[in-house]
Amino acid sequence: MYVQYITLVLLTTGAALADLRGGKVPNSMIASGLLCGAAGSVFDRGLSGLLLCAWGAALPLLLLAPLWYFHMIGAGDIKLLSMAGAFCGPEASFRILIYTFLIGGIFSFVLLIRRGTFHSRFHYFLSYLKSLDGKKVPSYLDGVSEDGRFCFALPVLFGVLWETLPVFAGILPF
Repeated sequence: MYVQYITLVLLTTGAALADLRGGKVPNSMIASGLLCGAAGSVFDRGLSGLLLCAWGAALPLLLLAPLWYFHMIGAGDIKLLSMAGAFCGPEASFRILIYTFLIGGIFSFVLLIRRGTFHSRFHYFLSYLKSLDGKKVPSYLDGVSEDGRFCFALPVLFGVLWETLPVFAGILPF
């Protein structure tokens, strides 16, 4: 389990760095992470581990599909969360989602205050909600400048660290 979590932290760190540098997480990194998660799950739990791996990877896809549909989250971020879920199974995958969104909310709030765009972004969100008439769903970020975006792979990394920290705390020498 330690090797699996170390691998997950390293892959998520690499993904966050790639996202910070280039604005996207390479699919090759996600694919190798999914394979490592599946292999580790099978090694730890046998074939039943493969089922846990599949559910852990599917959970973010199922829960975050509406946010992707409205362009509120990128596909790469969902794939990164699915990769993390493949390592941990559905329960830990759900906790990582919660931690990630809590941390992402804090990051967003700080960025909005720091950029001085809280007021305008809040009004944009309200006008977006009013535009939902049920016939045609507009993309949330259509025509939005970069002030409404940020690197979500970083909160994913911190969510993974939050989940794995108790495991690592048991093996740290101090």
